[in-house]
Amino acid sequence: MAEPKDLKLDRRAYIIGSDSGVAADVDSSTKALLVKEVTGAVETVKISRYTTTDIFHGQVDVGTSEVQLTTETDCLSITIKADDDNTDDVYIGKSGVTTSNGFRLRPGQAITIYISNPSILYAISGSTGQKVHILGEK
Repeated sequence: MAEPKDLKLDRRAYIIGSDSGVAADVDSSTKALLVKEVTGAVETVKISRYTTTDIFHGQVDVGTSEVQLTTETDCLSITIKADDDNTDDVYIGKSGVTTSNGFRLRPGQAITIYISNPSILYAISGSTGQKVHILGEK
């Protein structure tokens, strides 16, 4: 059995296989792994990411009207944390999110979402003066 070999595709992904006849690319717009050709017997294929090379972060004031969480359009993941001192829940979702249909975060709670375009995320609350913190991995 041949030793596994790393085939570096870009800063976001690589493939490890036991056959050097694996040809693959990462689509730069969708970040999808595109396997072009496999020759020979491949025992193991593992897809992983490289370490983060950049981040973005911020604090967003949330009230009774939906607010976009970020204008960033390219990332691997985003963590959204409701401020510990919030006096009400905040709700996360896409445009049109409400306190009835959003994902609830109580004060101090957080969620990590693996999403390539975090600009589609919005927040709303049942009262003014709330805050969320965001930390994104590029």
